Amino acid sequence: MDTRLRSYLENGFVLKPSKDLYFKCTACQMPLGANFLTDGSYVWIEGYEHYIYIHDYALSEGFLSNIKQNDFQVPILNEGEAISLRTQITVWPKIHPVPIDQVRKESKKETQEAFIERTMQRAKATFTKFNLDMLSYTLHD
Repeated sequence: MDTRLRSYLENGFVLKPSKDLYFKCTACQMPLGANFLTDGSYVWIEGYEHYIYIHDYALSEGFLSNIKQNDFQVPILNEGEAISLRTQITVWPKIHPVPIDQVRKESKKETQEAFIERTMQRAKATFTKFNLDMLSYTLHD
């Protein structure tokens, strides 16, 4: 891997420090870091370069293109931009870098609606099972 690429991945702007979470490699369980990093366009976990160097993961074409467009230099974000990004992101990446546009709050309404639907379905199924269990109990006594 190009040292410029490694440097880019290691030196992203710390967008969200995590006090309670520490990333481990899903392939080998090596500790990676505890921060979410960004370049203003993508978000990735600290230690993501480990997946590329050790496990031969490939960067997405979009992320690699973004890095090249930035000439392998992480753009400097001011604290105001970082705060704005932090408040807009609803889903944080687990392994692979994610374009910020895909995790902004605009998509949260769909997620909330899906969550409500899922919760209602579970409640309905639980209530139905409870009623069937009570009916079975009543019939057997």
